[in-house]
Amino acid sequence: MLKYVSLSLRGLCATPEEHSMWTNKSRQMNILALVTDAHGGFGGISQFNRDALEAMCDYDTVNEIHVFPRIAALPLGQLPKKLHYHLGGLGSRLSYAASTLRDGVRLGRLDVIVCGHINLLPAAIALSHMTRAPLILIVYGIEVWRSGRRTPKWILSKSVSAVISVSALTRDRFLNWCPISPERMFVWKTTVCEPKTLICASALVLAVE
Repeated sequence: MLKYVSLSLRGLCATPEEHSMWTNKSRQMNILALVTDAHGGFGGISQFNRDALEAMCDYDTVNEIHVFPRIAALPLGQLPKKLHYHLGGLGSRLSYAASTLRDGVRLGRLDVIVCGHINLLPAAIALSHMTRAPLILIVYGIEVWRSGRRTPKWILSKSVSAVISVSALTRDRFLNWCPISPERMFVWKTTVCEPKTLICASALVLAVE
């Protein structure tokens, strides 16, 4: 599986059209994303999630993306046809975990699970084991600079197929405590002013089988 992750590096500067030249076009992928917030949210992480999700929708190799947000305080707005939101878990952490596991399994075949924040990782790991779908974690900053209590580091290293970091600093501090192979970590420096970079980051997701 990791060879497909490495293959995505070829598409680091690829547009969706160029991306189709080096991905497996015979298989359309179903993606499930656990996010703190995206559409219907505000702030930097919310903006990153919106841009990344919409970028993934531009690829022919994507069939559907099912999004489970922890928070959606504002209207979702107009969404791409491939993007489907599941809002049954809004509220408490318990209801979010229960809704994600219950509804996620009911979706049928999943090819990739994307965990948009380390605080959502316990539910993402459980769903990954239940569906046998590879798990990708996205990390941002101070929340992963030190080991946390919510997910033991040995479980994290065995359960996560790849990690996307938005900075080299966060990657280095994450690797200081997490026993995950550096080859499974990728850095994409993303800002709202660089939408093409966000599209490139989504190429990693599409390359995992």
